Amino acid sequence: LPLPEPEHGGTLDDLWAFLNVRVEDRPLVAGFLIRALHPEGPFFCLSVNGEQGTGKSTATRVLRSLVDPSTAMLRPPPKDERDFLAGAVNNWCIAYDNLSGMQAWLSDALCRILTGGSFASRTLYSTAEETVIPLVRPAILNGIDDLLTRPDLADRAIALNLEVIGEGSRMDERAMRSEFDAVKGQIFGVLMDGLSSALRNIDHVRLPYSPRMIDAAKWATAAEEGMGLPSGSFISAYRQNQRDMVVMSIEASPFASAILDMVSDLKHWSGSSSELLKILQDYARDEESIKSKAWPKTPTWVGRFLNRLAPALRKAGIGVDMSRDTSGRQIKLSAEGGFHDGKSSNLNSTWSGGRKKNSDKEQGQQQDFPKNSVISVIASSKSAFHDTNDSNDTKIPKFQSEPEMWKAEI
Repeated sequence: LPLPEPEHGGTLDDLWAFLNVRVEDRPLVAGFLIRALHPEGPFFCLSVNGEQGTGKSTATRVLRSLVDPSTAMLRPPPKDERDFLAGAVNNWCIAYDNLSGMQAWLSDALCRILTGGSFASRTLYSTAEETVIPLVRPAILNGIDDLLTRPDLADRAIALNLEVIGEGSRMDERAMRSEFDAVKGQIFGVLMDGLSSALRNIDHVRLPYSPRMIDAAKWATAAEEGMGLPSGSFISAYRQNQRDMVVMSIEASPFASAILDMVSDLKHWSGSSSELLKILQDYARDEESIKSKAWPKTPTWVGRFLNRLAPALRKAGIGVDMSRDTSGRQIKLSAEGGFHDGKSSNLNSTWSGGRKKNSDKEQGQQQDFPKNSVISVIASSKSAFHDTNDSNDTKIPKFQSEPEMWKAEI
């Protein structure tokens, strides 16, 4: 379907009226939309989570209508990579509705398509010919389950957690669609103003740190002026969002959680893969975790698991070093403290506490971490934002745990 006809006179407040999105997450939504209108990648994956009835499908439908309207706005997840490829070729923005978890192959396929990759297969009805299709696309996912449990996809994503809608706050869907159709031209006009601002400012943007999706982050920051957002609001919200996903990806992996508990208890550890596999059994949540597919069964698989989890562990303040010598693979794990995202952290916290079986405390009970420990800092997402006035009395999100405001310079 055609994109909306842009109109003057709108603001992003017209959009927020139709989305059940927290105030602190609004710059993230605007950043996703403005990047999705760029002709080239990389693009963000927007993951919308929440209980049933929180407006996940409505949010997906509204957002896609602003970047890639279609007669089939929401689609079920694909059955295999061939179905995924067909959907990506024929749509600009991939939108999957009501996912129950994330299969490993789908997560890997999304990683390739968000940052740009090629899909190759034997040409049908041929013996030796090959068809190669280069693709880069934005994506929207929604579901009740946490969908960004794999760190490589989480690095490319923005996660929204929708809050419960009160019974008296629900809108009639037919009336809501009519009201949205009446203002979507003005909303699209604001996005066009954002694109003009991005083109004008992109060469002058300086970010306070270098995230994984730096091109997309710079583009979203450059567009803030045109969309009426405070300077630096996107990168502040994005940094906190990435912190939250580090915690989520570690919590979702029993192997990573055991490493976290072990390092917080021992501070430093070094040894072989087989030694690590053996000692981590003392820090596993339960026997079912050790038997699950998320737990390596052999020393060889320990290295593979660590390679996938290392970026998230380093961001959580755990040093991971893997090397080889004459005796085989040597692994070093250490508590570095602080949250790391590509720049030296201002959070000079240290690890403390942790859980270990057969300790003086009750078996299986985890000690509370001190208020200033890295875990308590990166896990306190709901209280991480508060408003502060700058010299122009402009409301800008600021992290309570940082001594200075992160602010992009334009």
